[in-house]
Amino acid sequence: MTQQQRIFLSFMALGVTGFASAMSPLNIFRPQDYNTRPLRKRLDARFDVSVLGEFETETEGRRCSNCKTSPFQIWQAEQNAVAMLCGFDIIDPDPLQSQIDALKQGLPMGTGNDGVTGRIAVTGCVEVDWNVVISAQYHLTDDVTFIFALPVLSACATEARFEDKTPDAQKGILEPVTGDLANTLKLLGNGLDSGPWSETGIGDFLVMAEWGRHFPQAKPMLKDVLLNGRLGFSFPTGHKKNPDQLFPLAFGNDGSYGLIFGGRIELMVTDYARFGIDAEFLQLFGTERIRRIKTDETQTDLFLLQKECAYKDPGITERFSIFAELFQILRGFSARMTYQYFRHNDDTLILTSSKFSSRIANTAESLREWTTHHMLFDLEYDFAYDMPDSTIKPYAAWFYKVPFNGQRSITTHSTGFVFGVSY
Repeated sequence: MTQQQRIFLSFMALGVTGFASAMSPLNIFRPQDYNTRPLRKRLDARFDVSVLGEFETETEGRRCSNCKTSPFQIWQAEQNAVAMLCGFDIIDPDPLQSQIDALKQGLPMGTGNDGVTGRIAVTGCVEVDWNVVISAQYHLTDDVTFIFALPVLSACATEARFEDKTPDAQKGILEPVTGDLANTLKLLGNGLDSGPWSETGIGDFLVMAEWGRHFPQAKPMLKDVLLNGRLGFSFPTGHKKNPDQLFPLAFGNDGSYGLIFGGRIELMVTDYARFGIDAEFLQLFGTERIRRIKTDETQTDLFLLQKECAYKDPGITERFSIFAELFQILRGFSARMTYQYFRHNDDTLILTSSKFSSRIANTAESLREWTTHHMLFDLEYDFAYDMPDSTIKPYAAWFYKVPFNGQRSITTHSTGFVFGVSY
């Protein structure tokens, strides 16, 4: 692919509103989420510094709505150890591809057509143990704020466990393939590792400009309306997916730059109740690098043996939030309840060579849309209530996140805190 083609595809990606996914299908807090920092700024403060700590309590996979699974099964309930050998019947000097095709040709005609032979249930755990987001805000004016944020994450996966669903009478036929499946994947998959892994590192750095203005209302119930708009950019400083791990995670947008835009409207009803709606959109720029691809339409997403250079055109990511808050109901205490919905639209692969089919590569289930739904419960305390004359005013919050639905995603129950100071 030429430099001109890459530039053209990057600009095309910005216009797509349509995840192998550009970002990992998780419901953890992203650095641009307004819940990672104090929701309201103080007019007498010029700087805010805050830290969010999110800690996993339970993780589950969701293949479809109301369908909980192992995280290894969010795309298919079972992997196909016969289909992973297909698609290599091409004239190629690569000895590994020739070995895969020879192994396929050595199986009896029709092996695997019964829908059971060669089917492997893969289980295990993939989770983000903790997620810390460090944020700094500079209030240029009463209306304009600049935000800088950097996440630090720790994630891990257990060793994959394989349960062979092949009938006993057929297991002997597939012994060369499934007898030692972990070793077969590593040998034929050019390093595809089903073993455990653990990573700790930074995510993608965020820079954002935000505008927000209050419009007081002289009405019996409606006291104030807040309008907010924001525009930001994320930089790919985070850990990227390792194509040689059976189920890798990215600590950000997997090497892609991102354009973020969104807004919020918040209504203050009486002196103690607030209601709001927030919408945010993330469009990623495409990237080109080595990825695992499907070489046959019958293949499943974990057992992909072929690595090829491919350009990925990411779909847009949408986040919608609805929240209700009881504001300073007891001294500086406030309580907020938020519903959040994430949707990442379909990604597209464009192979840089014609040896394999881009059409077949794009039948991967992991490239399709994924979603998550969760409720967030916050209890906050603003110490400015107790120290009105202090130049430094702390803020603290505790939260609990409860996922309840999703598709092709890993959802995490989590709890944590936000602590910040304004000065």
